[in-house]
Amino acid sequence: MKILIVNWGNHRSKYTIGEAHKIFGDNLYIATTKDIPEEISSIFKQRNVIITNPYDVMSLCEDVSSYCIKNNISFDIVTTFFELNVYHTAFLADYLGIKKRLPLKAALKTSSNKYIMRNFFLKHEIFQPKFILFSENDIYKIYSKIKKDKNKKYVLKPAISAKSFGVRYIESRITKTAFKKTIQESKSEVLFDDNDSEWRNYLNRNEMKFILEEFIPGNVFSFDGIVKNIGNIKFIGNTEFETCEPPRLDQVGQTIPIASLTKEQISICKRFVKKNIKLLELQYCGFHCELKFYKNKPCLIEIAGRLPGSSVLIEYQRISKQNIFLEFFSIFNDKLLSHQQIKKTPKYSSIAFYSSFLKSKRKEMVLEKLITPNIKTNKKNVDVILCSYEGHSLYKTSGYIYNYFLLFDLVLRSKTMTSKELNKIKNKLIKQMEFKISKPNIIKENNYFKTISERILKKLPWGN
Repeated sequence: MKILIVNWGNHRSKYTIGEAHKIFGDNLYIATTKDIPEEISSIFKQRNVIITNPYDVMSLCEDVSSYCIKNNISFDIVTTFFELNVYHTAFLADYLGIKKRLPLKAALKTSSNKYIMRNFFLKHEIFQPKFILFSENDIYKIYSKIKKDKNKKYVLKPAISAKSFGVRYIESRITKTAFKKTIQESKSEVLFDDNDSEWRNYLNRNEMKFILEEFIPGNVFSFDGIVKNIGNIKFIGNTEFETCEPPRLDQVGQTIPIASLTKEQISICKRFVKKNIKLLELQYCGFHCELKFYKNKPCLIEIAGRLPGSSVLIEYQRISKQNIFLEFFSIFNDKLLSHQQIKKTPKYSSIAFYSSFLKSKRKEMVLEKLITPNIKTNKKNVDVILCSYEGHSLYKTSGYIYNYFLLFDLVLRSKTMTSKELNKIKNKLIKQMEFKISKPNIIKENNYFKTISERILKKLPWGN
């Protein structure tokens, strides 16, 4: 059995692809760009890497087909873990004649293209934010609409993006100049070269499209799982996301499982997710559905035909009795379940993660010291990991300035507590944190961002 993964995604994909490699070994192949990072390429033998443009279906089909003919092999499973390749992977699987695959029409209707997804659910009268599509040429036309809707709040999203890049919060009182600047900041963030997201190089830089959605208050809830054939749906976990303060809406916190919804509300959400999966006719794929619970009912934010990001998968695996990756690949081949691990006691019952950011208009600052007077919880059933980014500063590259910088990451994992109980401890610890900030010397090196990025990635607590 030979398995082809399309593209790698981001730096956290090492875990996801590594777990797949544990199952299939040298029968695992990857079709990706030449910019594949060393930590990903090292998992594969050189002959198992197909260099292509995974964002262009013609190039992808041509290169994989040529590889198969040249090496006299065929693939039994073709899938992806990366959102921006869901559609391309579905097209390739169809082209190669793979029977158990995500249908192309279903792939097109997921969040790979947020506008197509929104239109589909609008047609089926699914509760979701009101929305409008526009391009950079329509900025002032959209601004006029915003000003007419007084006291309204909105979320700006690039129509095609990943990892929530470019998402912004907007109020109707915004000035014309500020609105134009927000659009440019969103675009700059999506196109910003951070040495970790090569997919940005394949976007249309001349004209970007955006979606303006009504703002729905509250935390985002993620429901994740696996779909075999239509209607055969299995949940593997759920997560509650916290976001930072506007105007950015970056995810800063994750709690697994969801802490602020009741069991009845979670059941309502699961039924809502199942209904939408059936409407989309998703099959032979993972699913990642984000929603909010507003006015006592679920409101769809987005849904994708893929498993959630690997940082969430890592924690799902820690609280699961089964091997999630064997569960996933078994939708393509039932025999894999014979290798399923014997049920065991999960390592943890709940997990809470929080990233602390400082917002400032100053262009240059550095975290000198993080003071944690009471970091120990005095509870034997809670593991606490604190990662401080001392020496990390704001940076300016390609004319784009981030006005948030990372202070610390805090991870709590409990063996017996509920997520609600764990969250109380997390919030208490966050209030105890104190930090010292100073203004650093001007840093002129061209590789400054890369150095800072690598330093942070090495210290990330996920997976520890």
